[in-house]
Amino acid sequence: MRARLFPGVFGLVVWCAGHGWAQAPAGPPAPYRLLVAKNCQALDQELERAAREGYAVELGWPSYELVLLRRSGPGETPATYRVLDGKKALEDALARRHCVVPDTLDAAGGRLRAIATTPGDPPCESVLLQTSRTGTLDTEIQDAVSNGFHVIGMASDDSGHAALLQRAAGGSKASAALVAASVQETLQQELSARAAAGYRIASSSAWKETLFSLDHHEEVPKVEYRVLSTTKSSTLEQELNAAAAKGFRFTPGTLHAVQKGAVPMFGRLGTDYVAVVESGVGAREAPYYMVGARRLSTLIREFDDAVAKGFAPVALALGYSDQETIVLFERPGK
Repeated sequence: MRARLFPGVFGLVVWCAGHGWAQAPAGPPAPYRLLVAKNCQALDQELERAAREGYAVELGWPSYELVLLRRSGPGETPATYRVLDGKKALEDALARRHCVVPDTLDAAGGRLRAIATTPGDPPCESVLLQTSRTGTLDTEIQDAVSNGFHVIGMASDDSGHAALLQRAAGGSKASAALVAASVQETLQQELSARAAAGYRIASSSAWKETLFSLDHHEEVPKVEYRVLSTTKSSTLEQELNAAAAKGFRFTPGTLHAVQKGAVPMFGRLGTDYVAVVESGVGAREAPYYMVGARRLSTLIREFDDAVAKGFAPVALALGYSDQETIVLFERPGK
């Protein structure tokens, strides 16, 4: 595979990958893999190949042809995956009750993409919401959640925001809230207030601000949230491990690269790396490890090294322009 610079949020591919599937290292199959394809059509083919080789989609960014795979568990039925390219394709698939894989809804240049299993088994009842106003999205999410749906993915870009919801198991109803802010202190205040009222983060997205969708369930214990924000991935790793030493853990789905400010000189964009941690676990010593790179070949190499050392990937954030794309790992049981 030839080197490729990451497209970031602008889709600026400098060098194209020669093949979609990174060459597997010798030995037994790795528990996790990064899959990259050269275009949307090739991604369908690579997902089919991955499923044949015993992998399942964990999460992904189909707009950038990048997917995190995990080794399928014992007895797990191999899925047939399909990339849904555009809002119409999404709506058509949802009308046929196909199931979108959680955390694969993505947006770039005003175009939505997602990865679905075809057909859904069992069939899924889903709702797709898209708007340029966070207030409207908040109202529509609240309405859907009150009718038994839950958020399984969110996406944001310059055109606005989208949320994908599926009917919860048993159709259990809840209440919901949306928190949106570009300033760390504001995010902290809003999340702390919602957490104190019994809300838990369900999903999130980021562009020039960070959005969190939260659900409220009476039976779920309350937690404390802390927002971490840095300009360097190495600093974020240190802060995550410092929080872990105080009994906090990373909240799934909350790692983001957020565009900071206007375009400065030389066309470079500033980036803040944002993550949320939550209370509720015992203190742990340095369970988190982070790798970051601007080139795809470098990231895959560092990713494979981390997996070989026993770390499990839990999140990935795509960097802006020439900023790093980062992967967050956690050592299981530590």
